[in-house]
Amino acid sequence: MGDNVLMRPDACPCGSPLPAVQVQGRAAELLEFPAGGDRHVRISPMAFGTLLDRVPGIAQFQVVQSAPATLRVRLKQADGADPDHVWRSVREEISRLLAEHKAEHVALERAEEPPEQSASGKFRRIIPLAR
Repeated sequence: MGDNVLMRPDACPCGSPLPAVQVQGRAAELLEFPAGGDRHVRISPMAFGTLLDRVPGIAQFQVVQSAPATLRVRLKQADGADPDHVWRSVREEISRLLAEHKAEHVALERAEEPPEQSASGKFRRIIPLAR
């Protein structure tokens, strides 16, 4: 059930003379938060991943959208890292990202449980709310 790569029958719209391919598969799932009225704020999972990859002291993380306006953060600290310091850094970074997207109303929860693999054995760093 992976992505499929197909050769495009036509030239690449970018104008490149090289053979063009088209990837078919699941698009990145955006995290979507209510923003009042009928409006929603959408943030790419990659934005969270890129941000948290820079926080020192994290061995592994998982951000789970547990409710429409709640993110539950599961952390595994690197050896020797102070769990409270790592959590404060993570909370500050995610709060800043949410504020940049006008989603400062989203609650952040510090999970007691560590990051988990899915039933299929895959590890997902960012898990949007199931719709």
